Amino acid sequence: VYEWGSAARRARRLLAGHSNGVRCLCLVGEELWSGGDDHLVKVWNLVSGEVDETLRGHSDSVTSLIVSGSPSGPAVWSSSADRTVRVWALSA
Repeated sequence: VYEWGSAARRARRLLAGHSNGVRCLCLVGEELWSGGDDHLVKVWNLVSGEVDETLRGHSDSVTSLIVSGSPSGPAVWSSSADRTVRVWALSA
């Protein structure tokens, strides 16, 4: 995942962590969530540029991420080519 500077129109830094293509991104406060062809959801700290957490649960490419509520509070929902939807609770 490249972070681009809008003024200079060039990459400011590379966030490397997925072993294959990245299909979706979701900004959650100071975190960037990414889903990829490696079946993983990664949670990036945008201050440090490091992966804070790697979430496993899909058996095929993660195709979309969205922030929304759930019965237990705010969450990120992920969908996958494996025809499943996962709900990931946001920490307070």
